[in-house]
Amino acid sequence: MKKQLRFAFLTMLLLLCGSIQAGTIVFGDLNLENGVQYPDPFDGGDFTVTFAGGANDGKYYNTGTGIRVYGNGTMTIAAKQGTLTKIVLTLDAPADKVNQPTASDVNVGTYDPETFTWTGNEGTVVFQRPTGSGHWRVQKVEATVSGGGQAETKAAKPAIRPNGGNFYDQQEVTITAAEGATIYYALNKGDYSLYKGPFTLTETAVVSAYAIDESCDVKQSDVTEVTFTKVTIQKLTVAQAMEIIGKLEDGASTDDMYDVSGYVVSTPDFQRNSEGALYGNVNFDMADTKGDAVKLTVFRAKNFGNEAFTEETINKFKEGEAIVVRGKLQRYKDKDGSIKPELSYGYLIATGQNAGIGSITTSATANGIIYNLAGQQVKQPKKGLYIVNGKKTIF
Repeated sequence: MKKQLRFAFLTMLLLLCGSIQAGTIVFGDLNLENGVQYPDPFDGGDFTVTFAGGANDGKYYNTGTGIRVYGNGTMTIAAKQGTLTKIVLTLDAPADKVNQPTASDVNVGTYDPETFTWTGNEGTVVFQRPTGSGHWRVQKVEATVSGGGQAETKAAKPAIRPNGGNFYDQQEVTITAAEGATIYYALNKGDYSLYKGPFTLTETAVVSAYAIDESCDVKQSDVTEVTFTKVTIQKLTVAQAMEIIGKLEDGASTDDMYDVSGYVVSTPDFQRNSEGALYGNVNFDMADTKGDAVKLTVFRAKNFGNEAFTEETINKFKEGEAIVVRGKLQRYKDKDGSIKPELSYGYLIATGQNAGIGSITTSATANGIIYNLAGQQVKQPKKGLYIVNGKKTIF
């Protein structure tokens, strides 16, 4: 009798909540080829997992036996029908929190980085790795899908990528939804328009979107809404950058990005692996003048647009070149306790004449009104680059 009552109770729960299915994808068990990118969805039964991003995103490697997600890359987990209620990730080296997802890397629901578990009630969940070096190594995805057998289903909410946040010059936005669904979006809570593909923001904006899926009983989804905030980049000389770094704690870095101008004063060191292949970044020193003893180390910078250097582009970047690099400033503390001022994980903004520092003069007794690079009048300039009588002058 107790067993019959228990069975009846479980049956009522299924009728009220819909069927609940759990599935697992173990990437190391799929006979994937080492070093090959897999952009197509992986099938987990009631859900799919799709990796997207740059040339390296979605690649499987034997080292870590997982799919790798690099800076700005995404892992999208989508229910085929119904909604995702729980996702559990297994990652290589889970103690390394630098290379694991955080709560802010997920577009919807709640993610616990301590247990690598997401919970919520969504049709699609997007994990997006922040811009920067390193990568996630995803070994296994376990997902629980609720409502797959329901008579009445609601269209899944679309995913907006990136999941909001700050941007500097411009930001490309992509919106995705379940296969076959139509997406509508709006800016700043205005009228909705048909989404036809990625668009670019140049100012702060609220992006809202919903999906209509004719295969669902409740055809229109709930609205997904995120905010993108444009941040003004402060322009610095090497001397000004060093002054900011000097005020940081050992090992600390700035939250803000800066555009630092100067000259390349060392032979660019393009990083390669043991087989000689480029990692796509470069280390070098920069200074306000070609003979300046005050140097800032630029660590692992990338090419224009934050793209990787290639064998074809490394020859275009040489010692002695005028340059502007964007990145965060860091008071790096080495293992031996030594301190090194760095611009970390940046990328090129301008080189050569486009850097705008080709006509610098040196003067300790310049006449006229003196301005810093932000356009503010300065009465007692410190060592660095300033504007005097419309010309760039180093003090």
